[in-house]
Amino acid sequence: MRHSLNTDIKIKNRVFHVQTEDWGLEAEKIVTQVFCLGKLIKKVSIDYPNGFIDKKYLEKKISLEKIHNRILDLLKSLNETENPLY
Repeated sequence: MRHSLNTDIKIKNRVFHVQTEDWGLEAEKIVTQVFCLGKLIKKVSIDYPNGFIDKKYLEKKISLEKIHNRILDLLKSLNETENPLY
């Protein structure tokens, strides 16, 4: 079963959709995808660390949330720079 978080965030007059999913034991990874205007613009894949698959669901959920929130923080920090995002 996949678990996911989804957030829309407005940066420099554009709305970005951030989707983070735990791809489960088959893939052993957490994947975050960032979309703008329906187009995938960035994909980040993080493999489970050693021993992670033996941990409880709550620990996996916390990791999923940490990764999702870190990507949101990075996007928010771009809002404070002069560089165009997309």
